[in-house]
Amino acid sequence: MCGCLCTRVCKLCTRVLICAFAVCVLEEMQVCVCVPAYIPSGAGPREPREGIAQPIDRSTSKLAAKPQPSLISSQIDQSAIVHLQNLFSQFQRQYNQFVNVNQRRLGVVMCLCIAYGSAAITAAERLVATKFTHKYFLRNGKPRTVYDAHQVLLALTQRVTAINGAVRNHANQLSQMGDKALATATLRTESNLNLFNEQVAQLKKALDAEVAQRAKESEVQAEKIARLQDYVRNVDMQDSEALQKLCRGRERIADETKKLERTGVVVANTTSECGVRINEALKAETRARLEFEEEFKRTWSDSVNDYLKSVEEADRSIYKEQFAKINEALAALETHLEAGNTKIDKIITADVQSRRAHERGLLARAKELDDRVTKYILALKQTIDDFNASKRNVKLPTFDIDSVRREMESIAADKNKISMEGLLKLEEKMSGIQEAFMREKRDILSKVQSANEVERFEKLRTQFDKLNEIKDSMQSANEQLRDKIERQVPKDVRLQYSCGHPWALVGMMDVLEGGEGEVSLKLSDSDLENSGSQNGFKF
Repeated sequence: MCGCLCTRVCKLCTRVLICAFAVCVLEEMQVCVCVPAYIPSGAGPREPREGIAQPIDRSTSKLAAKPQPSLISSQIDQSAIVHLQNLFSQFQRQYNQFVNVNQRRLGVVMCLCIAYGSAAITAAERLVATKFTHKYFLRNGKPRTVYDAHQVLLALTQRVTAINGAVRNHANQLSQMGDKALATATLRTESNLNLFNEQVAQLKKALDAEVAQRAKESEVQAEKIARLQDYVRNVDMQDSEALQKLCRGRERIADETKKLERTGVVVANTTSECGVRINEALKAETRARLEFEEEFKRTWSDSVNDYLKSVEEADRSIYKEQFAKINEALAALETHLEAGNTKIDKIITADVQSRRAHERGLLARAKELDDRVTKYILALKQTIDDFNASKRNVKLPTFDIDSVRREMESIAADKNKISMEGLLKLEEKMSGIQEAFMREKRDILSKVQSANEVERFEKLRTQFDKLNEIKDSMQSANEQLRDKIERQVPKDVRLQYSCGHPWALVGMMDVLEGGEGEVSLKLSDSDLENSGSQNGFKF
């Protein structure tokens, strides 16, 4: 006996194999000849029924026989169940016998383990640790047949005989060992036997639990099979009732179909007759409608043409009257405009003549004022030169500043009566006087500052103060003239345009608003009405 307890993987079912033969057959066979892990409980799958379902021929008779359900019989096959129970009890007895034999042989196996050392002990522990969980009684996922079980039993018998022979041989060898070796072997064997007893007890508990679980599963499967049979029975009854209803429905449908065929023939005949009548009526109605439409179109076109002619003649007469009134109004407007233009020309010529006479007077007064100021400045400069030459009995020139101021104020007050051209000339004249006065003032001031140490020049300073007053009055007069020019220029331009033609006022806006930095003026409706009322007509 080899006693190797080696493990291999089966080439057929890929399970782990444990060798317990006297000669290691795993090296040669490497197939499932190992100890089974457990015996599966429960019945195997049932073979399907053979045969072909024969349908009922319903074409021979209207009242067919009631179909009988032929799917699954409601009676349970008790013989198959009894046979499976017998097989299960037989396998269980064989398994119990095999377990008892193995328990008796474990003592001998442990003695052998002492000789082979710790490696054999670990192999034996691994053998027990598996708890025979290998599904030995399954082949390709299906339970083995009875023939396979007999083959397994024969293999087990051979294995037991081999173990008996090995035990005898080792017993002879043990008789030749010493007392000490026997004592140590006995101790080791007892310890290993205790371990094996514990593992066997655990294995027994596991097997009992597995048997109880399989019993419960078999009960559950039986309940499920009963429920499935009840469900199939109910479905068969429902199918039979549905088939009966379908048969009755077919008979009713056949009767209704015959009635509909007869009704269809009647309806087809009636429809053809009605179609002929309707077509004739539609043709007659179409001819009448076409005749009515043609007559209506003729009458409508005649009435529309007459109405358009009358409207056209009325419009022509109205337009003639309106054109005649417009021509009369235009002729009256032309005569009125000519009379207004003559009046405006007379008024403007008289106004221009009076303005020119007034302008000549103002310019003469400005020239006289310029002469007076010039004479006074020349006399003042001569006096300053005499002072610088240290002459004695030098008389200061007298100058009436109040009269000059009044004269300037009067000139500024009379600016409203001057035309645009006169205002420009007057402003130019006054600006020239002011510039000449400022120039002479600077000369006199320089001379006076050069003679600051002379006491007699105090009088000249008083005269210089008078010159400052004259400068201020001239500046105020020039500012008034500029304001007047800024307000007067747009009025004169408007007057100039209105003298030519009243409609020229519209073009005056472009002239007054076109330039940059110049005066901008916009004509309103009130200005046009005022200019028209002055000319003697209304817009």
